[in-house]
Amino acid sequence: MRTSSWADVHYTVNSGGQQNIRLRQDAGNNTYAAGGLKAGDVVKYSFTYWDVAKNYAVDTAQQTFTMK
Repeated sequence: MRTSSWADVHYTVNSGGQQNIRLRQDAGNNTYAAGGLKAGDVVKYSFTYWDVAKNYAVDTAQQTFTMK
């Protein structure tokens, strides 16, 4: 995710408990490396980030990804 401010990822793996992680900010890129995932795991995720231009937090729609 690219933003000049903070961003959080909210995710579940295989319908487990939700994890909420503050992404690392590095030169306009927000990153987080999730570990322990295996082929077939279903990850549902969304982001909340601070929109500097609008001066408020934005929530994205939930996405789903199946690990390959």
